[in-house]
Amino acid sequence: MGEDVLEDEPAASEADRLLDRAVAFDRFSPAGRRSLLAGGVALFAVAFLGLAPALWHLLDTTVLLGAPAVHPPRAGEEAGAFPGVYTAAYLVSVAPAVGLVALVFGRLSRRPGARLPTPVLLAALALAVVQLAFVAAAWGDQFTGRALAESLVSSEVSLWGREPIERGWYVGYAGLCAIAAATAFAAGRTPRWRRLALLGALPAAVVLPWFLLSGAYVLGL
Repeated sequence: MGEDVLEDEPAASEADRLLDRAVAFDRFSPAGRRSLLAGGVALFAVAFLGLAPALWHLLDTTVLLGAPAVHPPRAGEEAGAFPGVYTAAYLVSVAPAVGLVALVFGRLSRRPGARLPTPVLLAALALAVVQLAFVAAAWGDQFTGRALAESLVSSEVSLWGREPIERGWYVGYAGLCAIAAATAFAAGRTPRWRRLALLGALPAAVVLPWFLLSGAYVLGL
C-alpha cells in the first residue's frame, strides 16, 4: 500500500503542475486580478438575480416545451405533465459545466501541457461563475427558508411550471456530481486515451441522472 501511495504522488504532482501551467494566473497583473474578481462578482450577481429567473420564465412559457403557463394539463394528466420542461430545466442547469469541461478538455487535449489562451481562460472562468450562480439560485436559505420553490413563485412561474422546473434543476445537482466524476475519470487516463474517455463518460454522466431521477416525467413512476 505504501508503494501505491508513493507511485500516486508523482502523478498527482504532475497533474497539479499541468493545471498550474494551463491556468497561469501570473499572466495577470495584480490590478488585472482585482478586475477579474470584480468581474466575477458582477457576473455572479447578473446570473443569480437576472439570468436564472429569466430562464425559468422562458421554460414556463415556451410553446415547444408545452408552455405550462398557457396550457395547463387536462384533468387526470397532472402527474408527469410537461416532460419537455423537466428535460430543458435539467439541461440548462448543467449546461455551463458541460461547456466548461468541453472547452478546457478540448483545448488541452490538442495541446497537452500548453497554457490556455487568455480568451479561453476567461470564457472558462465565466462558465464556472455562471454554473456556481445556477447552483446558488436553487440553494435553500436556512434563515428565510427560501429555496427554489419560493424563487419560482417570485419569478412568476406558473403553478404547473414550478414542479418540472424544480425537479429538473435539482436533478442537475446529481448531474454536476456525475460530470465531475466523469471528468476525474477522463483526467486519470493516459494522454492518448483521455479525450476518448471523456467522449464516452461525459454523455453518460449527463444522461443517466436525467433518466434515473426523472420520476413520472420519463420513467412514469
